[in-house]
Amino acid sequence: MATDWIALQALAAAEFGRRVAAVTDWDAATPDSEWTTRDLVAHVIDEQRWIPRLLTGAGHDPADHDHDHANPADSSPTQHDETDHTDRRDQTDQRDQHDQHDDDLEPVGDDLVLAWDRFASAATEAWRRAPKDAPVHLETDVVTAGEYLAEQTSDITIHTWDLARATGTDDSLPDELVQAVWQHFEPQMESLASTGLYAAPVEVPDDAPLQVRLLAVTGRDARVAA
Repeated sequence: MATDWIALQALAAAEFGRRVAAVTDWDAATPDSEWTTRDLVAHVIDEQRWIPRLLTGAGHDPADHDHDHANPADSSPTQHDETDHTDRRDQTDQRDQHDQHDDDLEPVGDDLVLAWDRFASAATEAWRRAPKDAPVHLETDVVTAGEYLAEQTSDITIHTWDLARATGTDDSLPDELVQAVWQHFEPQMESLASTGLYAAPVEVPDDAPLQVRLLAVTGRDARVAA
């Protein structure tokens, strides 16, 4: 049976939104290296903000791959400090989004709870309307809407865990999301670290729960107490 990424995207957005609503300290640290809770939520909101535009065929302007939010910890991650296990794709995506001329996009504003609701709803509706084989023009590649949907759903899923850790809320992820994202990552697992998109994976037992193994391939150690 084919994976229903439309349904999974809606589920991932709902899970992330539940954690956004639970934020009480916007300056709290997150597993994403130097990012605060505000930084993390703003990053995911910004991704949602671009989705309707990208799905209409508009793309990113060419830009280099140097990112604005580099952290020295990312160049030499360890398996003992969870803050070193940020995934580098998040930082590259941040540059991808902010390097664009976005004057014609609605600003995020200061109220991130309201902004999440607004932009996430618009993104979910855009995904539902977009043909899965429609081209999406990213900074250095053209992918199908279906491929981009899987990537974005995976990103929100991983960040849901980050935000849950930052807010001290339940960090368990829905089984169907964990399974789908694992299958999405599986063909790339041998090369993820070498691409520079992620910090080095964390070594966990082969019989660890799937969520633990999924987070480990993105450089996150779910076994470390929040």
